[in-house]
Amino acid sequence: MTGVLGAVQYSCADCGRDASLRPPSVPCLCGSTARLRADPEDSYRLVSDRVLPWFDPFKDWTVKYLQFTWNVQQLRHVYSVDDGGTAEGLRKTALMTFTSCAELADWLVAGPEPVSVTPGALARLFAIEPLSVARALEPAGGGVARLVPVAFSRPPHAWVDYRRPDAKPVRYDALDLAERCLDAWHRFLHGCGVAVPSWER
Repeated sequence: MTGVLGAVQYSCADCGRDASLRPPSVPCLCGSTARLRADPEDSYRLVSDRVLPWFDPFKDWTVKYLQFTWNVQQLRHVYSVDDGGTAEGLRKTALMTFTSCAELADWLVAGPEPVSVTPGALARLFAIEPLSVARALEPAGGGVARLVPVAFSRPPHAWVDYRRPDAKPVRYDALDLAERCLDAWHRFLHGCGVAVPSWER
């Protein structure tokens, strides 16, 4: 395998798949031959001697985005309806919400992603709150964030305690943090010129 640092990258103009290894005259899987030059921004990747697709066709970012919005809706429901839900049920719903939020970044660059979304832009987005908190709640987050149920709350509520590096710890309401993350994703994708999917048809 050969390392390529800062090489020019191309994406399909119609579907966004990586077209860097595809000659201009060979059509993409979607049938288009149009290509757009993409900014490799701090990217480093290994190139095989064989021609392999750069994306995972099963990681369609729109599916992960809809999963995240669905999980936020479920968290809103848990917060608003006292239907006998437990702190454990709230914990599972909240963790699913923040996990899908953090995984959306991986799906945007691992699947047939929009050409305007770059790994460097995603790294900058996750370097600051609120998305840095969502990522810290993942199992690989190093324990700098934790979900704490609010005692005697009906319907159940939870805090997210986050230890900032070299700063005072901060505490978020779990639903408020989820809403902030959703808003951050909306603003980021809108700024990249990407239309977000919706459950409504």
